[in-house]
Amino acid sequence: MHVLIIRHGALGDTLMILPGLWELTGKAAVTFVGRAPGLYWIRGRARQVLDLESAGWHRLFMSNPQEVQLPVSRADRVVAFLQDADGRVKRNLKEGFPCAQLARFPAFPPKESGEHVASYLARCLQSAGLPIDPGRALNRPGNAPILESPPAFKSRRGVVFHPGSGDQGKNHPPEFWIRLIEVLQSEGKEAFSPLVVVLGPAEESLVPLVQRHPEVVH
Repeated sequence: MHVLIIRHGALGDTLMILPGLWELTGKAAVTFVGRAPGLYWIRGRARQVLDLESAGWHRLFMSNPQEVQLPVSRADRVVAFLQDADGRVKRNLKEGFPCAQLARFPAFPPKESGEHVASYLARCLQSAGLPIDPGRALNRPGNAPILESPPAFKSRRGVVFHPGSGDQGKNHPPEFWIRLIEVLQSEGKEAFSPLVVVLGPAEESLVPLVQRHPEVVH
């Protein structure tokens, strides 16, 4: 089964689909269309990875394309996580893949649902008819890493924390990160050394808290 998955989003938005892609490993030949830099981390979970901002994909969003010729010409199922208020994306996908089963979903779950984005994406993949167990997909990251370290980093030790994001509503409180650092220090100081906290302009309030731990690099 050839599956085309389209999800246009930033790094974190792209990574949220990894649990679902893990579930599809060995069950479907996946072509994933997204956006850099998240595409780098998808490569190990898809047969083909393409940039939605590269040539050809703009035809998905045209009102009246003379001919919908997309960079991918074959798919048994198409799953698109794209906004489509006027229906043009759905119409162009149908024209581009007339024989495929098409499913389109909003990029994110409703805010009032409180559902985790990774859970939502996995559930949507299942709703699209793909052989995936959303519950098992969400449990996997808690049992084993789903991101492989680049070769240049495999021999290095330590833990890097990035406690912020562009939306403060998505962030854990500072106390969570301080407690996590303290637990790692007490349970395996050498195994988790060095501890590095990456702070940007949006996380300036965390600087005094991190400075209380001189052994933490920031």
